[in-house]
Amino acid sequence: MRKSFVSSFLVCSILGLTMFGCSSNADKPSSNAPINNQKSVLPTEEIVPLEFHPVTTEQEVRKLEKSTIQEVVKEKEIDHGKAFIFKKRNDSSLYGGYQRNQILFDLGKIGDQAYLGITSITHIEFQEKLVLRIQGGLGANYPQTNYYLIESGVPKPFLQADGHTLEQDLDQDGLKEVVASEGTPALTSIYKFQEPHFAAASVNKALGALSVLPKKDDTLLFEAYYKNEAKPKTFVYTKQGLKLIIK
Repeated sequence: MRKSFVSSFLVCSILGLTMFGCSSNADKPSSNAPINNQKSVLPTEEIVPLEFHPVTTEQEVRKLEKSTIQEVVKEKEIDHGKAFIFKKRNDSSLYGGYQRNQILFDLGKIGDQAYLGITSITHIEFQEKLVLRIQGGLGANYPQTNYYLIESGVPKPFLQADGHTLEQDLDQDGLKEVVASEGTPALTSIYKFQEPHFAAASVNKALGALSVLPKKDDTLLFEAYYKNEAKPKTFVYTKQGLKLIIK
């Protein structure tokens, strides 16, 4: 995710050198961008507002019996506990787990065993909250990131985002947002934490763009690609919306 996005999603599909990577939508159809017979419409304003809508998570955290674990494939110390990725018997999926003292928690499915190579475990501070971040793979170059809030040593569902993700303070207000991008053309969403839940906005829908690629510079920029337009337009996130900075 640290690599810079290339300047065109067409080049991306050939070279695969974007920050998030280029993934296929064959595994999971998406509907938050202009596709098929929908028109790609250039924005008429220099600041385009974003519409944020509440999102719910399908994550479930349960107590875990040690006998359920066939094999632990990755683990990491987190907040005086241990986060891990494990296999269950007679199951092709990978699962997230968390242990505090002698208590085990099943964090649910985080990916498939075939994509073990792109799994990762990290922990982050998100708006002064300790958050466990587990990435798994559901398809070829199609990751999914699960975030769990750790409170008093107990993991709780927080956010599940499809695609390559990163956490960034987009408007420099001291509070981080989550940016997720998936597919070719790239579908990009911004998740904002609004206590007690997240709300999400589709950047593609707001900009009427066929493809939107986050681009790491001094800040995080968004390159929007339009039908019959050779060059992308570049936007930066502000509290008022997405501001056009390069036409």
